[in-house]
Amino acid sequence: MHGLNKVACELYDNNAQDAYFAGWCNFIPGTLHKYVFINLTRCTDQIHTFGLIMHELMHQSIDRFEEDLFMEEEIITWAELEAYEVFKIVINNLKQI
Repeated sequence: MHGLNKVACELYDNNAQDAYFAGWCNFIPGTLHKYVFINLTRCTDQIHTFGLIMHELMHQSIDRFEEDLFMEEEIITWAELEAYEVFKIVINNLKQI
């Protein structure tokens, strides 16, 4: 995961303005399952929350389309549509906190 370190993460002063990671896109080793993780402590307002979701889903979309950058529009559109769905989930969970 691009040099992420558990100990460094645990020692990092994570807060609403700064965190060791705001989110990530990854896969479960040995499976075809992929996921996006959003650090809810970084979801302080709707516009930045949506930007974070879109950022992570762009990583997943590029992988999904096997980095075929000739499919740029499809890559971005897929990430946008998925971001709307994840945004709904995140907003509903933030309302419960």
